[in-house]
Amino acid sequence: MLLALSRYDEALLELDGVSEPDALVLLRRGLAHAALMRYAEARESIARAMASDTQAVERFIRRLAPGSDPEVVLAPENVFLWRRYVAQ
Repeated sequence: MLLALSRYDEALLELDGVSEPDALVLLRRGLAHAALMRYAEARESIARAMASDTQAVERFIRRLAPGSDPEVVLAPENVFLWRRYVAQ
């Protein structure tokens, strides 16, 4: 919910508090970092999410952007630009 409200720092605090993060928690961390232009951290979290459970991440992407290439959708710079576009 915090991500949807563009409250990225708060979202990161909440997500960092998860003791055993699953792929979707890691993915959400990556999205929050990307929205804050912290691209290295975003790439690391997204890579960990993919390594943890590729299928869960791909299901998430299919719901978010059907037919899209997950690598393109999850590129931190694209996440940042998309969040800025949607916010306008």
